[in-house]
Amino acid sequence: MQFASIPNTNNFQTKLCQAVSNNTLAHALLIASNPGGSALPLALALASYLHCENRSEQDSCGQCSSCQKMQKGIHPDVAYTFPISSTDQIKGKDVICHNFLGEWRNFIQQSPFGESTHWAVHYGGDKKQLNIPREESRQIIKNLSLKSFEGKFKVLIIWLPEFLHQSAGNALLKIIEEPPSGTFILLASHNYQAILTTILSRLQQFHVPLVTHEELSNYLALNYPTYSKDKVATATSLGAPNIQKAILALDKSETNQTVPFCQQWLRLCYVKKMDQLVTLADQFHKCSKMVQKQHLTYLLFMIRNALITPYIKMQFASEEETTFIQNFSKNIDAYQIDCAANLINSHYYQLERNAHAKILFLNLSIAIAEMFRTT
Repeated sequence: MQFASIPNTNNFQTKLCQAVSNNTLAHALLIASNPGGSALPLALALASYLHCENRSEQDSCGQCSSCQKMQKGIHPDVAYTFPISSTDQIKGKDVICHNFLGEWRNFIQQSPFGESTHWAVHYGGDKKQLNIPREESRQIIKNLSLKSFEGKFKVLIIWLPEFLHQSAGNALLKIIEEPPSGTFILLASHNYQAILTTILSRLQQFHVPLVTHEELSNYLALNYPTYSKDKVATATSLGAPNIQKAILALDKSETNQTVPFCQQWLRLCYVKKMDQLVTLADQFHKCSKMVQKQHLTYLLFMIRNALITPYIKMQFASEEETTFIQNFSKNIDAYQIDCAANLINSHYYQLERNAHAKILFLNLSIAIAEMFRTT
């Protein structure tokens, strides 16, 4: 992983590279981003830069032996810790990160912007609660006590330290505060406020800003050139500021249904076709949790643009989306938009807390239909 392959990182790239060059890089760093953001890619890029044999002032070379090993996740001087759970094959005391390294290496190559839910599905632990157990802290202390094999440094990357069990976190306090010479500990978080405060106080913190629609659109167009401009625009509107969601929206047939589904739903709410709204609630219930959230997020995107489109030209939307939202905005006023946004937000909150999807979406449909009829 190189800094050049990560969107919205110019400021961090300069600061981190200068710190390495000047030998002033903190031994324990927190890189925090939103879910689906670039916290883990930045940690991987920094580890690559530290080990690169031919690094420039701004980035690793991407070609040397160390860079090649980093890309495959097999560099002997880089250790990884990440949230895990038991599976049908791995149980009890065997639930440590070392036994998941094969799946982890595939994951960071395929989905470096992924979230905990994507990781859990990837290795087959999505039915269990993720955490970083106490036993893992013993493995970390053991690994960091060893000398480096190839380079001058040893690097530990802890992905999602907010999943650290309290006893595991307490066991790591001393080594985070005073690691062995030449050791760097990089924590990549999607919810840094949930990290134990005793750990947080020992870290130098870097907070990655949200990627903008323009940055995300440019990233998708550059890295996925086979997709049309309309497809990239739709994926940007579906995913932003979550990079992983936007990537998934490009090529998953299930997520491709979000735009027509939401447009049909708004039409049916407006004319109050309850029998067809019940059918859509059934369809909503059959979708995965990720796609259900994506439907509601996209509805908020449409509602927001219905408010601003009379005054500001829409960006990062396909021609079909633009036409629909422009026509829809003529039939809805600011009060209705405010009511609809509040309703969708409250139902999204309930969906995150495992409300029954069909009942929840049907209730939202009735509330929006009544709003259109009475206001």
